[in-house]
Amino acid sequence: MKKIAILIPSRDRNHKIERLNNLWFEYIDNSIITDCIIVLDEDNEHTYTRMPGFIYHIVKSNGSRGIVYPLNQAANTFCNEYEYIGFWGDDHRPNTKNWNSIMYSTLNDNKPYSMVYGNDLLQGENLPTEIIIDSLYIKKFGYMIHPSIQHLYSDDLLLYMGKYMNNIHYLKDVIIEHEHYMVGKSAPDAMYYAVNGHIILEKDKAAYETIKNSAEFNNKLDELLYETKINYLIENSDKSTLEKDIQDFLLLYSKKPIKDNSGGMKAQHMFWVYYILKKINPKVIIESGIWYGQSSWLIEQVCPNSKIISIDPELDRIIYKSKNIEYRRKDFNDHDFTSELGDDCKNTLAFIDDHQNNYLRLKHAFKHNIRHLIFEDNYPTTHGDVLSLKKILDNKFYVIDDANHGKSIHDIPSNYKTDVLEMCDYTECPPLYLDTNITRWGDRFSDHNCKKPIYNNYEEWLDEFKKEQLDYTFIAYVNVKPNKNK
Repeated sequence: MKKIAILIPSRDRNHKIERLNNLWFEYIDNSIITDCIIVLDEDNEHTYTRMPGFIYHIVKSNGSRGIVYPLNQAANTFCNEYEYIGFWGDDHRPNTKNWNSIMYSTLNDNKPYSMVYGNDLLQGENLPTEIIIDSLYIKKFGYMIHPSIQHLYSDDLLLYMGKYMNNIHYLKDVIIEHEHYMVGKSAPDAMYYAVNGHIILEKDKAAYETIKNSAEFNNKLDELLYETKINYLIENSDKSTLEKDIQDFLLLYSKKPIKDNSGGMKAQHMFWVYYILKKINPKVIIESGIWYGQSSWLIEQVCPNSKIISIDPELDRIIYKSKNIEYRRKDFNDHDFTSELGDDCKNTLAFIDDHQNNYLRLKHAFKHNIRHLIFEDNYPTTHGDVLSLKKILDNKFYVIDDANHGKSIHDIPSNYKTDVLEMCDYTECPPLYLDTNITRWGDRFSDHNCKKPIYNNYEEWLDEFKKEQLDYTFIAYVNVKPNKNK
């Protein structure tokens, strides 16, 4: 699949496309396949010279004026060929080297349903007069811009959608200049007057307000918003969605400071922590259980701008220490995070790797509106030294392994499962690599409702995961529901 298509509807402005052609290849990064597609009306396309390197797409405008109709026709044609579809006016000009690779990186880091726009030196952050969006929008809605809009307020609507999804990104230093006639950068012409008149202005403004307040439109956005939740991404993960992230992780993991992390987290679980942190990028990260500090290192690498609080009663054991991390001995459940973090609790992730009662950890996080949790010690019913969420959700009893290799059986309180489901959305992360059904305890992964692994056939680049595959213990991501009493 190709990377980016920039769609440029144009009419009676061959000279503007010729000028763009002179600049396009000067500023493009050829390593990211980015095609410039000029969208022309059937009754007007003969007035255009075919510029080298540009693609020309002809549509039947049926007499419609404005960018929305031809833009939607082209977007529906190309959304299955390109990961991202962009829109520029024929009076936009690139002025930043490698603008496309910079924008692609931002889109890819925030997918799915990401949007990005640059600095047009006219509206700036206020309005995306040029924009690139995830092609999934077009596939889901059937259009790029709602067809009740003719020309104006199309950028307002995209801005509304991006903010609703909390996934629109302004790149101040990426200049895509808008040479608009209203600021003297272009000569006025008949097309400017035709699509910027009072009648279209009032009509499109009314259409925009109607769409924005439409329950049907916002419900559709809610559906897309659900698909961006980490739970959804994990549940629908496969080779195609994870391969690049896995490769990026392995590159980072090769630089790990602790080569032998026996007793601590290994590659399978480290990847999922990496992946979830990248997707959420929380403002605050609380790590409960440090061991030698490998996970602290990973957290710091992935989220260098986050406030990191690391908790462990045995701080003297740590090998990797950082001046950027605040170390504490006081137990996670003894902290009043509401008083300490305030509203930042809603943008906090707690990584729980401390072999303590997971139910009580969840209750404390819920009490303080800490929205994201990762449980590393998520043992199945008959194994492990802790009451895990998996044990609570899978059965009515659980086993605890003690330090002398003994086992004790306990009943799970009848309210625990209901409480857990009321407090959170729970998702187990699948093993990245398993080529065996036998666990490290000698029973079968299938006995514990293990998810299908992402890979089950050995390839050399998966060697880290193969070597450490038996260290997989059902790591889980938990999206904590809002505490309405807070």
